Amino acid sequence: MSLKLILVITFSSWSFANDNLRVAFQWKQVDFSYPSNESRQAAINSREFVPENNIPLGLEVYQDRLFITVPRWKSGVPASLTYIKLTDPMDSPKLRPYPNWEAHKLPRSEGGDPPEIVSPFRIRADQCGRLWVLDTGIADRLGDTKIYTPPQLLIYDLHNDALLRSYRFPKDQLSSGSFVATITIEDDNCQDSYAYVGDIGQPALLVYSWDKHISWKIKHHYFNIDPLAGDFNVAGISFSWRDGLFGIALSAPEADGYSTMYFHPMTGIHEFSVSTKILKDPALAEKSFHEFKVLGSRGPKGQSSVSFLDKKNGVLFYSLVNLNAVACWRTTNPSYTMESQGRVFMSNVTMVFPNDIKVDANNNLWLSICFGKLRNPPISTHYGFLLNESLRYPAVTICRNPPFKTELFRKYGFLNDEIAYATTWKTFKYNQFSLNEFFNDVTFNLSEIASIVALDKFKTNLKISSTMTLTYGQCFTVTPKSDSKKWGNKYGYYFYLGSLKNTTTSQLGFHIFIHEEKEIFSGTFPIFLSVLLVFCFVEKVSDDLFQEYMYIATGDSIQVNLKQNIFNQLPNGNCNSSSKYSKSVCIEDNANYIISKYVNCQTPWIPNKSLPECSNYDQVQAIVTNSTSSLYLQDVLQKSRCVRKCKTTLYLPLLQTIREIHPNFWSLKIYYSSNLITQMEEVIGYDWNNLISDLGGSLGFLLGLSVFGSIGLLEQLISITIKKRHLTKKTQQESVRVDEKKIAKYIRKTQSGTFSTAAFDEVLNAILNDGRKIRELARAFGIHEATLKQKLKMKNLTKECKSESLSKALLFSSVQEQEIKMTLSAENLNRLERVVSPTRTHIPQGTPQEMTTPPRMTTQSSRRKSESPRPSTSKQSPLPKQNLPDKRPHVSISHISPVPVPNKQVKRKYGRQKQHSEILTSTPLKESLEKKDDKKKEKLAKLQESKKNLLDKYLMMTRML
Repeated sequence: MSLKLILVITFSSWSFANDNLRVAFQWKQVDFSYPSNESRQAAINSREFVPENNIPLGLEVYQDRLFITVPRWKSGVPASLTYIKLTDPMDSPKLRPYPNWEAHKLPRSEGGDPPEIVSPFRIRADQCGRLWVLDTGIADRLGDTKIYTPPQLLIYDLHNDALLRSYRFPKDQLSSGSFVATITIEDDNCQDSYAYVGDIGQPALLVYSWDKHISWKIKHHYFNIDPLAGDFNVAGISFSWRDGLFGIALSAPEADGYSTMYFHPMTGIHEFSVSTKILKDPALAEKSFHEFKVLGSRGPKGQSSVSFLDKKNGVLFYSLVNLNAVACWRTTNPSYTMESQGRVFMSNVTMVFPNDIKVDANNNLWLSICFGKLRNPPISTHYGFLLNESLRYPAVTICRNPPFKTELFRKYGFLNDEIAYATTWKTFKYNQFSLNEFFNDVTFNLSEIASIVALDKFKTNLKISSTMTLTYGQCFTVTPKSDSKKWGNKYGYYFYLGSLKNTTTSQLGFHIFIHEEKEIFSGTFPIFLSVLLVFCFVEKVSDDLFQEYMYIATGDSIQVNLKQNIFNQLPNGNCNSSSKYSKSVCIEDNANYIISKYVNCQTPWIPNKSLPECSNYDQVQAIVTNSTSSLYLQDVLQKSRCVRKCKTTLYLPLLQTIREIHPNFWSLKIYYSSNLITQMEEVIGYDWNNLISDLGGSLGFLLGLSVFGSIGLLEQLISITIKKRHLTKKTQQESVRVDEKKIAKYIRKTQSGTFSTAAFDEVLNAILNDGRKIRELARAFGIHEATLKQKLKMKNLTKECKSESLSKALLFSSVQEQEIKMTLSAENLNRLERVVSPTRTHIPQGTPQEMTTPPRMTTQSSRRKSESPRPSTSKQSPLPKQNLPDKRPHVSISHISPVPVPNKQVKRKYGRQKQHSEILTSTPLKESLEKKDDKKKEKLAKLQESKKNLLDKYLMMTRML
């Protein structure tokens, strides 16, 4: 199950202290309120509902309802406009479609009628009881994109949820890059209301009149981006963004009856304003350029996305993208400076890219955040099955019921049999008996519980320990000494007891607890469980301890088939990954520590070796009272902070047979029927590869941004992803450097590319048919080969991707090529130096030498210089042409024996015969080195070409995905 997260956070009573921050609702995975479980399952089976593809975005609060948009940037979104009740008791309630399921039903075939609501991003409710829905009209942007309608406005009556009006923006008011993402409503006059829509793609402002039922477009330089403010860093991701008009907010009417609109482009740090008197008249807007005012700057890293103005208090709220913060400014302040702006809240964890802002009628500021997937990546659970050669049996704890020999209680002064009550201990004879003597006398030993205890037919295969409890008496825990390699009903645990004597009027039976070995059974847990059941806290402890419970009455013979499930949780702070850790031990230790604060003594059921035994009624009363109270339990739970283990084994007992036997006998067999183990493992469900595939989605469309900004981000992703790589395992390392400026240049050229669809399909098919290239690309992307093939086959490509310029973006420069050549030459020299040892300088041919002076090893190029010039058909020497006297190899007689050359002609490799006039190295050695040089050059050239092609295709595929 993949993890999608949105936090809805409120600040109350206009006191923006950190302690007023609270999470109102949050979802790990969005679910919908279907009419029945059957209809929900049918939607999942047909992929009309794909849970991991549903990510909430925009919000609006009206009376007791919270409206949430779930845009359709991928398939599998059953309803893109939903709501929940603010009175819902859960913090992750199921989303209800608005206004109904029928309004969101997509046509099953092409040519069908479009749904009423396709894919809205942001919504606003006005004071007239209307909900304004800004619908993009596009579904499955990241898959098989379908345009059902042009951008449109849908206005609903919130009193009866009826559609009052719909309006589609004309084509002449849109452009090929239009993207409507933000909306604000001027609703002082319900009949003469206006909707202001920000088109961040053009950029432009679209104005719709409710009364006239028409719209018009307004352009202004202040809507454009600031080229000096294009650098962003969100959650550690640095990128460039180029989105225009984004944040728009309206004030209450001024003295002239018109409101003021405060606006800013996302790529910018300045705030602007203009009176709606100008915006309501398109002719006036064209002539009133200077009526648009510059208010001031938010300072460095002051880029902002969404904004909202609280009309009651005149406070403008806006997000600070780079600072992970929400800030505010009072509109009555004459100056808009860094000093006049306030910081509402800032957090690098919970406030990463606030996505929508709203102030409701109760002065609560609502924020939605859904960009925590990279900082806190979502978790998926993978299921699998293992066949183990050996299995580990769990620990089994047995407690007898009734737990005590109550006929002996009178001997110790008890007036009744309920020792779990504190008042019962008032008559205990403290001056005659100790608590240990009492419990050892009145509890049952192992022979009185089970006369035969064996594992795999042997009593010696297990260990037995005892635990004293206040509610279950003395319990015995059986654990295996080693793993078992046998399974089936003939093996496993076997418990048996015959001739059982009942000294009470209660029916005899046994409590059976199945748990992990390290999760001990202590006297704390029976008390916890009994109190938890009463106070409804049982899930907080018992579920995390993973104890399975059974009760067996005497006269029964039971066989239990055991299933083993292993759950591996990611160590993200919610679990402990240490193999020695035990949550039950942690709780018991904390319980003993906390109880010592109340009473400075110990009891048999709450042992503490550092304290003396309790010896009077006041001490025992304090321990019994506190250990069985809900306040004590909550104190332990809150202060212990004992998390579960990251790797947990769950044992699922399945009852196979129950057979009646003699009423004074009982038996129990617990066994594995097979060596099959179910494994559940958490894995990171979101990383850089998902980010690449979601460009324009979770990082673009998810945030309500345009896809144009993704080009700058792509440049950063390439520079981050392409790392230094080794040319070979044994050769000198040479990093492949990418000229980022050149990449940016070619990426910008792709917008005017003319690469034909047929040519692009030919390239794509060539990649799909090349298994080696698929493996290389999959390794570069870090995804599975099948997943990559599926993405390539979709062929949902934009014009920017279909450019032959992409294949030239990563060509090596002439300087880099020369560096590689020099590296190859140096490598050959280094390899020769490892074979021979430099001891002497060059000795001219023919110079008489003593036998103690080692002759120079002549290289191929030096021999050519000494010979008479004549054409040669040999390959070019791998050595450089320039002189490198410090790297010339020499040969020492102590390393390589000289080969006497007879005075005769020998066959040379170069196709001619020559008289040897100097001492050379061994001919086989020389030929071997030359062959290796040729192979090395060939291999290196292929590797260089392969890497260049891989980088070209990587850039192309990144743009495509």
